[in-house]
Amino acid sequence: MKATVCKVYQDFEAAPAGAILPAYRGDQISSLMMKCPGCGQVSGLQIRPHQDPGNPNSWEMSGWPDEVTLTPSVHHSFGCGWHGWLKNGKWKSV
Repeated sequence: MKATVCKVYQDFEAAPAGAILPAYRGDQISSLMMKCPGCGQVSGLQIRPHQDPGNPNSWEMSGWPDEVTLTPSVHHSFGCGWHGWLKNGKWKSV
C-alpha cells in the first residue's frame, strides 16, 4: 500500500489508511501522524532526534517525501495490532 503523504491536516483527515502527515520543529520533521494501514486509526510516530526523553519509541526517517522509509518497523499495538514497515514510500505487512 502506498503511503499518502499529506501537507495539511485537512488533506490528512480525508486521506485513506496509510496516510502520513509531518509535524515540524523549526525546519525539521519531529513527528509523523499516521493512519494505521490496518485499521485507519490515527497514531503518532516520533522522529529521531526529536523524541521526548521519557518515550523510548522513535524512528529514523529517510527518503522524505517520495521514498520515505522508517526504521524500525511500526507496530500498532494499541489498536488493531498491525505490524509492518514503511519502506520506499510503501507500507508492507510483516
